[in-house]
Amino acid sequence: MKIYSRTISSFFSVLGDETRIKILLLLFAKERSVKDIQMNIGEITLPGITYQLNILKENHLVKFRKEGQHRYYSLADTHVLHILADAIQHIRGGDGCDKTLSCLEEHLHILQGIEIKNE
Repeated sequence: MKIYSRTISSFFSVLGDETRIKILLLLFAKERSVKDIQMNIGEITLPGITYQLNILKENHLVKFRKEGQHRYYSLADTHVLHILADAIQHIRGGDGCDKTLSCLEEHLHILQGIEIKNE
């Protein structure tokens, strides 16, 4: 399977938006409604959250289930969890996965310690 550099670049541009990163970090913890996401992020309107969720959905980073008129979003798979944890580890100057833990266990530990802050 061929993967083009433009495809990879487009993928990382999706992750290059602070609001989308905040949404992904919120969804790491649990499935959430659009309103719940908006309340936790705070500085963006419901239509703005929906727009960002659609971008994440189009890029297969989140999925949703419908319950009545409400949509509940969650991470599409664990790939994005690994990417975010590796980025955080890189920023902190870490060496990569500890040999005593699986990468997934270490990534879960890293993400559990992250706070979403507005600058």
